[in-house]
Amino acid sequence: MIFFSSAAIWLCAVVQLDLSTARTHQKLELITAFALCLQVDYIPYMDELADQIGVKPNFLRLILTDPALASKVSALLVWLTVIVFRKLPCAEK
Repeated sequence: MIFFSSAAIWLCAVVQLDLSTARTHQKLELITAFALCLQVDYIPYMDELADQIGVKPNFLRLILTDPALASKVSALLVWLTVIVFRKLPCAEK
């Protein structure tokens, strides 16, 4: 009878430790899941917000009316085109 009660006490302590560990793990998962739910993608969020407020710029109109911006955009596009061309298999020849 003594061995049975000591084994039962030990088993009870192990189960309680396992339950407390599981509860702690569940709380951490819940906190992490809640934090991930609050995160949003920044660019789509700001784009939608600007559209709702009415301050979303028309980039085509800006490029057509601002020559300095148009030259910077064209330089960027040329630079990106060169990088893409270097990665093509035909560019290795």
